[in-house]
Amino acid sequence: MPLFELFQPLMDIYGGKPWVLCWPRAGGAHTFSATLQELGAPPPFVLASRLGKPWPADVGLAGTTVLAGCDGADDQDPDMIAEFRVYERRMAQLPASALDRWDPRREARVLAPTGTVLREVAGRPVYGTEDLKVRQQVEDKCTVAALWDAAGVPQAPATVVPLSEAVAAACHIDRGQGTVWAGDNHSHIEGGAIATRWVHDQTSQDAALKLFLGRCCQVRVMPYVPGVPCAIQGFCTPDGVAIFEPMEMVVLVDRAQGAFQFCGVSTLWTPSAAVRDNLRQIGRRVGERLRTHHGWRGGFSVDGIVPIDDSGAGFVPTEVNARFSGGLIRLDEIHGGPPLALVHRALQEGALTGLDGAALERTLGGAARRRRICAVHLAFPTAPPQTRTVPVALDRPGCPRDEDGDGLIKWQDAGGFGVINLETDALRTRPGPPIGPRFAAALQTAAAQLGIDIGKLASPAASDCTR
Repeated sequence: MPLFELFQPLMDIYGGKPWVLCWPRAGGAHTFSATLQELGAPPPFVLASRLGKPWPADVGLAGTTVLAGCDGADDQDPDMIAEFRVYERRMAQLPASALDRWDPRREARVLAPTGTVLREVAGRPVYGTEDLKVRQQVEDKCTVAALWDAAGVPQAPATVVPLSEAVAAACHIDRGQGTVWAGDNHSHIEGGAIATRWVHDQTSQDAALKLFLGRCCQVRVMPYVPGVPCAIQGFCTPDGVAIFEPMEMVVLVDRAQGAFQFCGVSTLWTPSAAVRDNLRQIGRRVGERLRTHHGWRGGFSVDGIVPIDDSGAGFVPTEVNARFSGGLIRLDEIHGGPPLALVHRALQEGALTGLDGAALERTLGGAARRRRICAVHLAFPTAPPQTRTVPVALDRPGCPRDEDGDGLIKWQDAGGFGVINLETDALRTRPGPPIGPRFAAALQTAAAQLGIDIGKLASPAASDCTR
């Protein structure tokens, strides 16, 4: 089944049925609402922990319930994973009668964000949830080495130890630039680089120990590798594996605390042909292992680092995400075909058995080459009274305010907190070097203009992150 033939099967699956969109923040569900209605579904009901950004006026909505007492400033959680856990606990505790006024026959099904552990909400089944057993096995950074070995993927030296032994292990494995500690999935599947720390001095070591204590039982300790964080996205189908174009994972690091901040993805980075081919081969080998050994269907990604001091095709793998990853979410916005997020969920349910993996790879690969992606933002605790912008010159990072710049740093209210977005000029921002160092430099310039303190965030590929 080629990609363009998927519209009718998706309409059969999603159209004409009542849906509940169960989201951490109500405003974040508007894209799914629009997509469902394009497939013939009636306006869905939104159930959320917080209100978030305003709902677009042109997107239909059957109703909204924001759980009482969940939207106040006193209820803010320290990170997005912690917030997601609170959201899941609240939704899991809702009685079946919570939606009976809107869905008295209890016919509705639920759509929730990818990666959730929820299996039902208010007595309604969640559609297209990922296999938690597989996710726990392959997404745990303390056990993923077994998957690298099985797929024949070269690895950096690393050791997995109890948290109490991490300091000693780091002393043995440090190559002179510190080590990176990654926590296990003991309490919850992690994400967003939150449970990953660069430990290079006493302050960053203390910060890492404080973070992991009570959160993780074990940590993986590996040498810090300065380089370009990147990922290869893929899709497991019944007949094979589709592999797409490499993406830069735009990550900043707070040197003082050793904390990483995942900011988004970009395909403005153009790796060498050798690096691109190596990444695609690794992605395909991992995908085939997921498909044949774990029975995985749907999206996945392989994340890692391309070292800045490696002129060849070097790649240091760090993790696998068995879910509809952030890179796939962005790719879904540009290819112009059926919504892959809903294809992913249907595959998880055992539907769409005739999907052609090779056709999927050709279509999405071509879209990624024709239309570059740069979706980069940074959450900021304070929202501005009104949107503020600063032009920046990405091709000349570190330059002062430039009215004729090829980028724009925009600070705006995102529903009670601020978001700093990077907007690029598609016609003038040249593909080539990674965007991360350019974003970090432009961000420092813009922060001074905006009068906000973002600390000393830098790119892991920048020279000031080496010692």
